[in-house]
Amino acid sequence: MVLKCAIFVSETVVMTKEKKVILLVDQSPVVLERMIPLLEALPNIEFVIHAGTYKEAMGVLGGMKPNMVLMDIDLPDGSGIELLRIVRERFENVIVFITTNFASEQYRALCQRLGARQFFDKSGDYEDITEAVAGAS
Repeated sequence: MVLKCAIFVSETVVMTKEKKVILLVDQSPVVLERMIPLLEALPNIEFVIHAGTYKEAMGVLGGMKPNMVLMDIDLPDGSGIELLRIVRERFENVIVFITTNFASEQYRALCQRLGARQFFDKSGDYEDITEAVAGAS
């Protein structure tokens, strides 16, 4: 479901903005407790869907078709890097952001080469994550 908001001035549409659905793929309760409220507070987000595993994420992607995915590369039942490959191959219009505790330049380069919009270090990039999601179109 996509929600469209319009601002009317003298019966003329001035601006139309689609709200986005974001899939958050992470199993960490600490990350979820922090990220979900931050993402839900963004003006361009309609709602946040959570998946804690690779398998759950694949199920959501098969049915919900989110506009954005914010995912960890370390998932309990699969690789977030493989999930990134699949998302970029099957859902090319979906914007993907990667988060990790393993923020090496090697992982950053690989994820960007595979099509991630941005790559974030979970240990301190929360403000950068919300700014990137808020600015995504």
